[in-house]
Amino acid sequence: MKKLMLLFIIITGLSACSDKLVVENDSLIGDWNLTSIYADPGDGSGKWNDVMITVIQRISFKADGKFEKETIYGFDYVSYQLKDKEKITFKSVNGEEVTMRFTIEGDVLTITPQCIEGCGFRFRKMRR
Repeated sequence: MKKLMLLFIIITGLSACSDKLVVENDSLIGDWNLTSIYADPGDGSGKWNDVMITVIQRISFKADGKFEKETIYGFDYVSYQLKDKEKITFKSVNGEEVTMRFTIEGDVLTITPQCIEGCGFRFRKMRR
């Protein structure tokens, strides 16, 4: 009986973890417009710079794991998968995978690729 109770607790705990990732995934799903880019020349003096909004630069996370982009150079990915609440792995059309850190604060998504110098992208969620 104790083993059965332990198994129930473990299964319940695992399903709770799974639900948490689904909720976080739901906040990521949708269309995001690029608003600023972080660049650091390597000396720690980097800063966020607003992008010119003459052309819409958008990324989209779909509920089925598909990823789309519009006019953003370098985001040549077709799908994504959350690794945990801070990391996302993108997959390119040729199967290459790249893992990046991300945060969501309100309607602002920050994606931080692995760079020698500091770099990053900030997006604002589009409302429908």
